[in-house]
Amino acid sequence: MAQAREHRYSISINQASNTLYIEFITLGSHKSNNVEPLNVFRITIMKYSLCGILVHNDPAESLIPYKTDKDIIDLSPPILIIEVIAHLIMTTKTYISLHNT
Repeated sequence: MAQAREHRYSISINQASNTLYIEFITLGSHKSNNVEPLNVFRITIMKYSLCGILVHNDPAESLIPYKTDKDIIDLSPPILIIEVIAHLIMTTKTYISLHNT
């Protein structure tokens, strides 16, 4: 994932832990990627998935989550019954799960 701009993806998982799809969500600048929580989960809802993984790279090679990274989960409408089983930030060398921060 060595890209000059931030890329966000959503990976939908079914109840049998099989990948249903990998969806490109948004392309950010070299400094940020503003995304609304509802847009992150829109495709997941349309595909009738109840859990998924969120992934994005950090072009600055930093594993420190921004407030907006945490807000994607925290500000999601409570009516959404979607379990985010992982939210990963990746660099060219390593990754971190926001569930561990």
